[in-house]
Amino acid sequence: MIVEEIRDHASLLAIRPEWAALAERVSSRNPFITPQFMLPYLDHIGTRYDCRVLVARENARMIGLSPTFMRRRRRPGLRIRRISFPTHGTSPPLEIVVEDGREDVMVAFVEYWKASRDWDLIELQNVPTTSSTEAMLRAAVSPARLLLSSVQHRTSLYVPIEGTWDDYWRSIPKKSRAAGKRASRLCSEAGELQVLSYPADITDIGQAIAWIVDITRRSWKSADDAAAQDDRMATFLTELAAGGLLDICFVTISGRAVAYLINVLYKRQLNAYHTAYDLEHMPRGPAVLLLQHSISECFRRGYPIYDLLGEHQLHVRRWASTYVQYSDLRITRDKPVARLRAEVYCRLRDWRVRRARRFTDEQKIEAKNAARAQRTGIGTEPPDPGAGGGADTAE
Repeated sequence: MIVEEIRDHASLLAIRPEWAALAERVSSRNPFITPQFMLPYLDHIGTRYDCRVLVARENARMIGLSPTFMRRRRRPGLRIRRISFPTHGTSPPLEIVVEDGREDVMVAFVEYWKASRDWDLIELQNVPTTSSTEAMLRAAVSPARLLLSSVQHRTSLYVPIEGTWDDYWRSIPKKSRAAGKRASRLCSEAGELQVLSYPADITDIGQAIAWIVDITRRSWKSADDAAAQDDRMATFLTELAAGGLLDICFVTISGRAVAYLINVLYKRQLNAYHTAYDLEHMPRGPAVLLLQHSISECFRRGYPIYDLLGEHQLHVRRWASTYVQYSDLRITRDKPVARLRAEVYCRLRDWRVRRARRFTDEQKIEAKNAARAQRTGIGTEPPDPGAGGGADTAE
């Protein structure tokens, strides 16, 4: 077995066919570890990282890949070199890609990291407990005299697709069914209601992107650099569509799109990724219709799972009660100074993340209150002290 490290983007692009073939062979259904998603995602979040991807080959065949990157961070009195998965805002679940039954690949990766002297912390974030990554790492780090800690990061809801849609509809709480019926009635009262999908109903990706840009600008997620944000999103979605991963549903009222939900499709599994809605239509609950439609589509198509990738929002919790946990895996050298540096860095970083999430929650509430006041002249929504970052399927 040979392990090589890829340190530039051009070399990463060159291994795309091998990488895609490896992801297809492994049993994982995670679309976010494929080059079809990862390469556009890296372009989308910008040049934040130096490439440190590990590739394992045997007889010229790729049997493992660690999609890891380096970022050097400086804090007052602290400098740390961190190898990690690429993270930005609410990041998708990621894992190390290893051919089934080849635990020796993970051993080889760990031995490579041990021999490297230019890192202080390896942090693999948002690793699902359904992945074999953590178990293989635990077996590999002890002989290498490295330390592995696991911190539960969050939990995520998913809908197992079992039986029929009618069975599922009867199984969810009465309040959830009422919320779906209420959203349908209120949206229909505002005009002709349609739920349309790309690529089934809308075949032009340009049209789908134009709708997404229009909705985002009228949502609480609109940013100051809206034009640059729109360009990045358009490029990202175009590349996902070219890779066959994109499945979008829209709610339209009288021909105008008022809400969207971007799903990532891979190995006959839908994964909720990003959603937004026009604040003018917030009281009508179009996000409820998007999730209802996506779940019903999984039943219609015979897919085994709909992964909601979120838990905090009421409109998500209405539809599922089955969870999968995600962990942050942290590897340090077995030395007191190394452990202390990593601990201080993680505490500072976690504090900054909590502060950023509070700021985002406040922006969200402020935008909703402004829309509500403009519509009715009254009514505000107090901050929710329990609100978390959640997945990007947040409203």
